[in-house]
Amino acid sequence: MSQHSEDRWVIVEPTLCEGDMAWGEASGVIELYETEALAEAEIQGCFESMVTSQIESGFEPDEEPTAFPLPYSEYVKGRKAIWDATTNH
Repeated sequence: MSQHSEDRWVIVEPTLCEGDMAWGEASGVIELYETEALAEAEIQGCFESMVTSQIESGFEPDEEPTAFPLPYSEYVKGRKAIWDATTNH
């Protein structure tokens, strides 16, 4: 049974300039996952691979992933900016 994209999950990565960016958004094709558990498993697998590479390269490994799953229905596409008019920031 196929789900509507609104019922699926995305993996987002926090960024300083763009806000939370879904995996694949930069290339124009957001990666969707059927369940939160599948998104979590993907995050963990990628994180473990990254940590292995960091250790092999002599870098201090990250302690935990920065990516996290989010329901697609709650995801806001594109640049996210908050303007605080009281401080001009």
